[in-house]
Order: sequence, then structure tokens, then C-alpha cells
Amino acid sequence: IQFMKTKGIWPAAPRDTVVLSHVERLPDGRYLNVTQSIEHSGLPPRDAEGIVRMDAKIAGQIVGPSLDGNPGKCRVIQVADGDLRGWIPKSVIGFIATKAVPLSFKTLDRIVSELPKATESAAILLAESSDTSKGKAAAAAAVAAFRRPSLSIVTSPTAPSAATAGVVARRSGSSTPSFLTRIRRVLEWWSPFMITVLFAMRAWKEIKLRRAIAAAASGGGYP
Repeated sequence: IQFMKTKGIWPAAPRDTVVLSHVERLPDGRYLNVTQSIEHSGLPPRDAEGIVRMDAKIAGQIVGPSLDGNPGKCRVIQVADGDLRGWIPKSVIGFIATKAVPLSFKTLDRIVSELPKATESAAILLAESSDTSKGKAAAAAAVAAFRRPSLSIVTSPTAPSAATAGVVARRSGSSTPSFLTRIRRVLEWWSPFMITVLFAMRAWKEIKLRRAIAAAASGGGYP
């Protein structure tokens, strides 16, 4: 079980989600990772804080050998079906679908190319180890062999941070939204209407300007 949260970029509000993930090795040797949103008593929706709870219908990856048989590459099939909830500008959704996701794959490919090659998945070994000490020892050895002290981890302010739900610590505080949170919620709710009103005002100014130009051209002068 994982809890993930992303920072909001105005006018969109911050978002979070709680998901149940499962990883296993398929009979043909490929790796499967599947995720779905769940409800968790320890991590209820945080509407009072202005945080929108996303819903992952189904998401995951299947990782296997590359089609050309290159031992240094793998083929990843990714599926993502979810609802970001709340209001998000269509331009942002379009950017995520057409730009952000492809760029994330390119970034992942660059990072993975700098890591030491591995033929065993530490996550799979850990999932298959169950309660056996031998399996846990093998998984720990795989993780230790994979780590590299010189590797630097770069975090993004908009990237989701994941943590195991059982160890998530939350700060207790007043349930009353802060002044800034109230403003954010009002602006988020009003954003579609604000955009419509601004567009209408701009169109009306353009119409008035064209009428004035037409009147001047006909000799009537400006009103």
C-alpha cells in the first residue's frame, strides 16, 4: 500500500492518492506490476486541506525482453486509466498526455542507462521471498549489489513522493482550512467561470474597437 502526493501548480490544487500495488514474475519470465486505488482508514481524503484525491482505476507495467533480443534493453508496456478529479485546464491534461509522459520515459531511460546492469529484480525477489529467511537474504543481496554510492537522486517539486502507508506520519492540526487554502479552493472553483468572463470581455472590447474603426472609416468619426 502506497500513499502519493503531488504539489499543486496554480490554478490546479495539490493531489494525492492511496493505491494497492502488486508485483510478480509471470510464467513467461516477464515482470508484472499492477496498481489500483483503495480506501485506507489511516489516510482518509483531505478535502478540508484543499487536496484533491485522485482515483487510479487500473495502472501498471509489464516488463520483458526487447523485441530485437538486445540483452541490454527491455520492453515496457504501460497502462494508465485514472481520474485526476477536480478541475484541470485542458491544456495541462494535453501536456501531460502528449509531452510529460513521453519525456518521463526518456528521463527514465537516461537514468537507467547510468545504473549497473542487473538480471534479477530485487522487488520480485522480495515479493517471492514470503517469510523465508533464504528469500529475504537473496533479496537483500540483490538490493545491496544494485546500489551505487555515487548515484545522485534528483527530486522534482511536482513529482509524486511515495511512502508505505503503514509508516506515514501526519502532522496533527486544525481541520479549519487556512486563509490561503480557502483562496485556492475558491479560485479553483471559479477558474472556468473566470476564463469565460475574461474571454467575453476581450471579445466585447474587440467588437467595440471594430465598430469604432468602421464608423471612422465611414466618416462618422469616433463615438
